[in-house]
Amino acid sequence: MKTRISTIYGLYDPETDELRYIGKTVSKLNVRLSQHITASKKGKINHLHCWIRSLSKCPIIKPIEIVPYEQDSEAEIRIIAEYRTSGYNLVNESDGGEGQKGYHHSEETKNKLRVLNIGRKMPPKSEETLKRMSEAQMGKHLTDEHKESIRQGVLKPEVYEKVVAGGRLGALVATHPSPSKETREKMSASHLGIPLSDEHKAKISASGKGRKLTLEQCETRKINALNQWAKRRLVNQQLVS
Repeated sequence: MKTRISTIYGLYDPETDELRYIGKTVSKLNVRLSQHITASKKGKINHLHCWIRSLSKCPIIKPIEIVPYEQDSEAEIRIIAEYRTSGYNLVNESDGGEGQKGYHHSEETKNKLRVLNIGRKMPPKSEETLKRMSEAQMGKHLTDEHKESIRQGVLKPEVYEKVVAGGRLGALVATHPSPSKETREKMSASHLGIPLSDEHKAKISASGKGRKLTLEQCETRKINALNQWAKRRLVNQQLVS
């Protein structure tokens, strides 16, 4: 089983390279830095946010020590004490170690938080922030439990019931019923022999450039192409006879 680790990190002044803040995180450092910058823009007043807002450039984040997750609070307290004793002017408001591992809010507290956030609009994200968020998600694979949580959060309760009953394709079947075989054949026949305009062809070509298909998608396209060819041949034979 892979051991969960935490990183004790420092935020440095981008111009003087002076260490000003020490924290801990289990996330990637670029993600944690982005969180700090976003939080500083929301107007909450504390030493860290005031310092970040006073900078002309983004602070620099660097790892100080990597420790097991279970020991990160003790390590953070120790490292903050060491640097303060050495004379570093840190903007940390406490001696570290905040955050209770395994703590969960009560249902009442969750409901209060949910009500407070209703209608709240988040500030638009910059291109740089969106790029960092995209890079942070690259290569991640969601567990089945995580996918299920997302599905429950996105779908309406009545739709979710149908999803569970219908399996993986339940959502599609429940919200967008598939057309019958007869309807699909009529739709297919109605498009046979209709020439596409140059503009339409250009759009189709542009949308497919740079797109890489999986082996399963390639096989599906081959089968669809063969089916279309067989249908056209059947129609032509009927016209000749």
